[in-house]
Amino acid sequence: MNNLNFNNKKVLTTGGSEYFGSVLVRYLQNFNTNVCIFDQYKADTDIKFLKGDIRDKKKLIKDCNKIDITFHYAANMPLALRNIEYNFFCNEEG
Repeated sequence: MNNLNFNNKKVLTTGGSEYFGSVLVRYLQNFNTNVCIFDQYKADTDIKFLKGDIRDKKKLIKDCNKIDITFHYAANMPLALRNIEYNFFCNEEG
């Protein structure tokens, strides 16, 4: 990611409260960025946080307009194949 310019960009990270997303958010803080996390679960951070479900397209569009760069890290980690449809919509269509 060294050749990408994040300076003065509005960056959205879906799933930014979990491990991979939180690592990315910490990395992005090294630049002059306006980082926002869109997730179901609140991270223990002072980063702007928007609570929402990745499957709720209307909320996602409403809350996250005028974003320059989006990193999609939201996913449902299935413990079992109990709810295949839910996992598909979170991980593939979200």
